[in-house]
Amino acid sequence: MAVNVKVKYKNTPHQIIGPFVATLEHYESSGITMSGITVSSVEITGGTSSGMVDVLNIGPEYSILKSDLTHQQLVNGYTFYQIKCGDSFITFQSTDFCFTSYVSNLIGANGIPVLKLTVTNDDLDSVNVSSTLTVTHVDDTPYPTPSSITVSTTTSDSGKIILGKGEYNFTLNITTSSPTKRAILEFIQCDTI
Repeated sequence: MAVNVKVKYKNTPHQIIGPFVATLEHYESSGITMSGITVSSVEITGGTSSGMVDVLNIGPEYSILKSDLTHQQLVNGYTFYQIKCGDSFITFQSTDFCFTSYVSNLIGANGIPVLKLTVTNDDLDSVNVSSTLTVTHVDDTPYPTPSSITVSTTTSDSGKIILGKGEYNFTLNITTSSPTKRAILEFIQCDTI
Protein backbone atom coordinates (compact mmCIF):
# COMPACT_ATOMS: atom_id res chain seq x y z
CA MET A 1 0.00 0.00 0.00
CA ALA A 2 1.45 3.37 -1.00
CA VAL A 3 1.38 6.36 1.35
CA ASN A 4 1.89 10.09 1.04
CA VAL A 5 4.74 11.72 3.00
CA LYS A 6 4.84 15.41 3.86
CA VAL A 7 8.32 16.88 4.40
CA LYS A 8 9.32 20.19 5.93
CA TYR A 9 12.15 21.70 7.91
CA LYS A 10 12.45 20.46 11.46
CA ASN A 11 14.13 23.78 12.32
CA THR A 12 13.86 26.45 9.64
CA PRO A 13 17.37 27.74 8.79
CA HIS A 14 18.04 31.42 9.50
CA GLN A 15 19.11 31.92 5.88
CA ILE A 16 17.45 30.87 2.63
CA ILE A 17 19.11 27.70 1.33
CA GLY A 18 18.41 25.46 -1.61
CA PRO A 19 16.93 24.67 -4.01
CA PHE A 20 17.14 20.94 -3.29
CA VAL A 21 17.11 17.74 -5.28
CA ALA A 22 15.03 15.08 -3.51
CA THR A 23 16.26 11.58 -4.41
CA LEU A 24 14.44 8.41 -3.39
CA GLU A 25 16.34 5.22 -2.46
CA HIS A 26 14.38 1.98 -2.96
CA TYR A 27 15.43 -1.44 -1.63
CA GLU A 28 14.02 -4.95 -1.84
CA SER A 29 14.68 -7.83 0.55
CA SER A 30 16.05 -11.25 -0.29
CA GLY A 31 14.31 -12.57 2.84
CA ILE A 32 14.86 -15.96 4.48
CA THR A 33 17.93 -18.06 3.64
CA MET A 34 18.47 -21.57 4.95
CA SER A 35 21.33 -23.85 3.92
CA GLY A 36 22.26 -21.38 1.18
CA ILE A 37 18.78 -21.41 -0.39
CA THR A 38 16.43 -18.40 -0.31
CA VAL A 39 12.86 -19.33 0.58
CA SER A 40 9.64 -17.36 1.11
CA SER A 41 8.65 -19.33 4.20
CA VAL A 42 9.86 -22.14 6.46
CA GLU A 43 7.65 -24.90 7.85
CA ILE A 44 8.79 -27.28 10.57
CA THR A 45 6.92 -30.19 12.14
CA GLY A 46 9.64 -31.15 14.64
CA GLY A 47 13.05 -30.18 15.96
CA THR A 48 14.95 -26.94 15.45
CA SER A 49 15.85 -24.99 12.32
CA SER A 50 18.08 -22.00 11.83
CA GLY A 51 18.93 -19.54 9.11
CA MET A 52 19.28 -15.89 8.29
CA VAL A 53 17.10 -13.05 7.05
CA ASP A 54 18.33 -10.19 4.85
CA VAL A 55 16.10 -7.12 5.05
CA LEU A 56 16.16 -4.30 2.49
CA ASN A 57 19.52 -5.52 1.19
CA ILE A 58 18.92 -5.45 -2.59
CA GLY A 59 19.54 -2.04 -4.10
CA PRO A 60 19.46 0.82 -3.93
CA GLU A 61 17.52 1.98 -6.95
CA TYR A 62 17.57 5.77 -7.16
CA SER A 63 14.90 8.03 -8.60
CA ILE A 64 14.63 11.79 -8.47
CA LEU A 65 11.34 12.82 -6.88
CA LYS A 66 11.82 16.56 -7.35
CA SER A 67 14.81 18.48 -8.74
CA ASP A 68 13.78 22.00 -7.68
CA LEU A 69 12.41 21.74 -4.14
CA THR A 70 12.50 25.28 -2.79
CA HIS A 71 13.24 26.67 0.64
CA GLN A 72 9.66 27.98 0.86
CA GLN A 73 8.18 24.58 -0.03
CA LEU A 74 10.14 23.08 2.87
CA VAL A 75 8.95 25.86 5.18
CA ASN A 76 5.32 25.18 4.20
CA GLY A 77 5.67 21.42 3.88
CA TYR A 78 5.83 19.53 0.59
CA THR A 79 3.98 16.24 -0.01
CA PHE A 80 5.50 13.33 -1.90
CA TYR A 81 2.80 10.99 -3.16
CA GLN A 82 2.73 7.21 -3.56
CA ILE A 83 5.71 6.24 -1.40
CA LYS A 84 5.69 2.43 -1.68
CA CYS A 85 6.94 -0.58 0.17
CA GLY A 86 10.73 -0.66 -0.07
CA ASP A 87 11.06 3.12 -0.50
CA SER A 88 13.58 3.53 2.31
CA PHE A 89 15.25 6.95 2.25
CA ILE A 90 14.88 10.40 0.69
CA THR A 91 18.09 12.41 0.35
CA PHE A 92 17.71 16.18 0.12
CA GLN A 93 20.79 17.70 -1.55
CA SER A 94 21.15 21.46 -1.79
CA THR A 95 22.19 22.62 -5.26
CA ASP A 96 23.12 26.15 -4.24
CA PHE A 97 23.99 27.85 -0.97
CA CYS A 98 25.72 25.55 1.58
CA PHE A 99 25.51 22.42 -0.60
CA THR A 100 24.33 20.54 2.47
CA SER A 101 22.41 17.27 2.38
CA TYR A 102 20.02 15.47 4.70
CA VAL A 103 18.80 11.87 4.60
CA SER A 104 15.26 11.13 5.76
CA ASN A 105 14.57 7.55 6.88
CA LEU A 106 11.25 6.22 5.49
CA ILE A 107 11.59 2.64 6.76
CA GLY A 108 8.33 1.86 8.51
CA ALA A 109 6.43 4.77 6.95
CA ASN A 110 4.18 2.46 4.96
CA GLY A 111 4.76 -0.86 6.66
CA ILE A 112 7.38 -2.59 8.77
CA PRO A 113 9.57 -5.60 7.98
CA VAL A 114 8.64 -8.55 10.22
CA LEU A 115 9.16 -12.24 10.74
CA LYS A 116 5.77 -13.85 11.41
CA LEU A 117 5.55 -17.14 13.30
CA THR A 118 2.32 -19.12 12.99
CA VAL A 119 1.72 -22.28 15.03
CA THR A 120 -1.06 -24.65 13.97
CA ASN A 121 -2.52 -27.88 15.36
CA ASP A 122 -4.56 -29.37 12.49
CA ASP A 123 -5.78 -32.27 14.65
CA LEU A 124 -7.78 -30.00 16.96
CA ASP A 125 -7.04 -32.60 19.66
CA SER A 126 -6.49 -30.06 22.48
CA VAL A 127 -2.75 -30.82 22.51
CA ASN A 128 -0.77 -27.66 23.16
CA VAL A 129 1.79 -26.94 20.44
CA SER A 130 4.52 -24.40 21.17
CA SER A 131 7.19 -22.82 19.02
CA THR A 132 9.90 -20.31 19.87
CA LEU A 133 11.53 -17.94 17.39
CA THR A 134 14.72 -16.18 18.46
CA VAL A 135 16.28 -13.48 16.24
CA THR A 136 19.71 -11.89 16.70
CA HIS A 137 21.14 -8.93 14.81
CA VAL A 138 24.42 -9.06 12.89
CA ASP A 139 26.99 -6.24 13.21
CA ASP A 140 25.36 -2.77 13.07
CA THR A 141 21.89 -4.03 12.15
CA PRO A 142 19.15 -2.65 14.45
CA TYR A 143 18.06 -4.94 17.26
CA PRO A 144 14.88 -6.93 16.55
CA THR A 145 11.79 -6.09 18.62
CA PRO A 146 11.28 -8.27 20.59
CA SER A 147 14.29 -10.56 20.15
CA SER A 148 12.33 -13.73 20.93
CA ILE A 149 8.70 -14.84 20.87
CA THR A 150 6.94 -18.04 21.87
CA VAL A 151 3.61 -18.94 20.30
CA SER A 152 1.65 -21.63 22.13
CA THR A 153 -1.79 -22.88 21.09
CA THR A 154 -4.14 -25.87 20.79
CA THR A 155 -5.56 -24.56 17.48
CA SER A 156 -3.76 -21.75 15.59
CA ASP A 157 -2.04 -18.55 16.66
CA SER A 158 0.75 -16.25 15.51
CA GLY A 159 3.24 -13.63 16.67
CA LYS A 160 5.67 -11.20 15.02
CA ILE A 161 9.18 -9.83 15.46
CA ILE A 162 9.91 -6.39 13.97
CA LEU A 163 13.12 -6.02 11.97
CA GLY A 164 15.11 -3.11 10.54
CA LYS A 165 17.36 -2.81 7.50
CA GLY A 166 20.17 -5.35 7.73
CA GLU A 167 21.02 -8.98 8.41
CA TYR A 168 19.61 -11.22 11.15
CA ASN A 169 20.15 -14.81 12.29
CA PHE A 170 17.25 -16.86 13.62
CA THR A 171 16.48 -20.17 15.33
CA LEU A 172 13.05 -21.76 15.28
CA ASN A 173 11.85 -24.80 17.22
CA ILE A 174 8.63 -26.69 17.90
CA THR A 175 7.73 -28.78 20.97
CA THR A 176 6.03 -31.64 19.11
CA SER A 177 7.01 -33.91 16.26
CA SER A 178 3.95 -34.52 14.10
CA PRO A 179 3.06 -33.69 10.48
CA THR A 180 -0.24 -32.20 11.67
CA LYS A 181 1.35 -29.87 14.22
CA ARG A 182 3.54 -27.27 12.59
CA ALA A 183 5.29 -23.94 12.89
CA ILE A 184 5.46 -21.70 9.84
CA LEU A 185 7.90 -18.80 9.62
CA GLU A 186 7.41 -16.15 6.94
CA PHE A 187 9.13 -12.87 6.13
CA ILE A 188 6.89 -9.89 5.35
CA GLN A 189 8.72 -6.86 3.94
CA CYS A 190 5.93 -4.36 4.65
CA ASP A 191 3.56 -5.57 7.32
CA THR A 192 0.74 -3.30 8.49
CA ILE A 193 1.66 -0.75 11.09
